[in-house]
Amino acid sequence: MQDSGTAILNAAANVRLLLSETAAWRLLTDVDKVELRDGAAHAPSGESLTYGELAAMLSLHVAARPDLARREGARA
Repeated sequence: MQDSGTAILNAAANVRLLLSETAAWRLLTDVDKVELRDGAAHAPSGESLTYGELAAMLSLHVAARPDLARREGARA
């Protein structure tokens, strides 16, 4: 049970990566230039897509990556 917090944080990091990759593909920019905030992915161009729009475009049936960096300030 004590490891469930770490599992949730890892799952969140994986979903953030999927959202960022999908946004970069749709907004024609690099993944590291996509900013996730306020319920949307924002490109340097000013274009944005909501998390709902992005989620409709991707599949969550992918292998999770255990080595992803967590968001700054995240605690286990």
